Amino acid sequence: MSYNKKFIAFLVIAFFAGFGCAELFPLRKHTIDRKTKVKEYVFLGNKEESYKCEEFDKSIYEESVDPNGVYNRPNGVIPNDSLAVEMAKIVLFPIYGKKNIEHQRPYQVTLVNNEFWCIEGSLSENADGGTFSITINKSDGKVRGIFHGK
Repeated sequence: MSYNKKFIAFLVIAFFAGFGCAELFPLRKHTIDRKTKVKEYVFLGNKEESYKCEEFDKSIYEESVDPNGVYNRPNGVIPNDSLAVEMAKIVLFPIYGKKNIEHQRPYQVTLVNNEFWCIEGSLSENADGGTFSITINKSDGKVRGIFHGK
């Protein structure tokens, strides 16, 4: 009976010792400040401007449009800003790395001519480097361009 009590006491002491060491020596190198919350993105609103797309031929969509198909949906395949950001992350993470893209939050999201989602990264005040920029067609979800500044 005393052997079981000693064994249980040892387990309790080992648990608290392990918990204390975990608090002193975290596994992550970078700790997250729980008070500061980084916004995922900032929606900048609709924007009317002339969009140059010489290489973009809209007639390819008019030939085989199904009345119930993707291209006739009133809000398109990417109907809102949050879905545009998720689509951009899916495309950009493998190219530039998840850490790099998430470091450029808050993202600036703009809907151009109610036709293209433009998502751009932002840097903190003293940061070096450039930001990404991706343009996604709202109606079909195709990526129209990916850029990264230096």
